[in-house]
Amino acid sequence: MHRNVSIVALFNSKAEVFLVRTVKYPDCWQPVGGGIEPEDASPEAAAVREVGEEIGLKLDISSIFKVMTLPMDFGEGDVNCFIAEAPDDAHFEIKREEIAESGWFALKDAVKLPAYLATATFLKKLFNVLKKAKAAEAKVSGSAKARLSDDRGRFHGRSPS
Repeated sequence: MHRNVSIVALFNSKAEVFLVRTVKYPDCWQPVGGGIEPEDASPEAAAVREVGEEIGLKLDISSIFKVMTLPMDFGEGDVNCFIAEAPDDAHFEIKREEIAESGWFALKDAVKLPAYLATATFLKKLFNVLKKAKAAEAKVSGSAKARLSDDRGRFHGRSPS
């Protein structure tokens, strides 16, 4: 059976990702999401609808960003993978008939959770992107500190070494 789905990795300001275990598939953690319905105008529209239905968070379609498309873990179809920022003060209204458990996880911990291959691939990509961004930030920060140190030397009549 051919089925396309959209999932959304929601992040908070601490760079934690919100994941759920569903009643239907309780053995694996995954981002919020579900099937793309005929009335959905796009995978993005399906993602926004699913987040609203499952956890009560109203997202604007312009606030989600597509990261990748992966093959379904079972059956035919695609998994459309999106990210979005969740406000720190967001109150989720979890649909308990669909969601067995939910929580916020640091990406380094999320990649170790039991997950289907598509979810695991998506989370690993996000983890690697975050790791590279942090490394680049540290490099820029270190470079800025070195320039600042050089500038201080000039201000005090010393030449930088």
